[in-house]
Amino acid sequence: MDKIKIINQLIEMNRTELARADEAFHSTNALATEGDVKQESKYDTRGIEAGYLAGAQKKRVEELKLDLHKLEEFLSFDLKQHNEVILGSLVTIDMGKEERTYFVSPSFGGVQLQFGSVIVHVVTTISPMGEAMLGLSEGDELELDPTKIYTILKIN
Repeated sequence: MDKIKIINQLIEMNRTELARADEAFHSTNALATEGDVKQESKYDTRGIEAGYLAGAQKKRVEELKLDLHKLEEFLSFDLKQHNEVILGSLVTIDMGKEERTYFVSPSFGGVQLQFGSVIVHVVTTISPMGEAMLGLSEGDELELDPTKIYTILKIN
């Protein structure tokens, strides 16, 4: 499986989400600053709430821009195969009843990508799964908690 394709798909997903978040921010910000949200009574907080929402949306836009930068920068990293799980590894794990494939990404974890019949679960190094598998090698056991012990089958 081509890691560059995985990263490019993550970049496209990020750009799409960034465009939506930016549009939402500008819309809410316009309402808060220019819209007709005059207080109708001392209990009317629409203007304040719109301002808070715009602030949170602006923060989300900045987070997505940072994630996009990380992913674009990641394209220039050495993504060759290693003997242990590192950032950029594509890892196949025996989950007991099934095998799952994980990609350790610098950002945008929690999504699933489909490549033919293979589903790739994207994790970051700060997620429980990503953190648990870092530094492990093929054949090592991965323990999320005492009841969940899995085996690393393959690292690309």
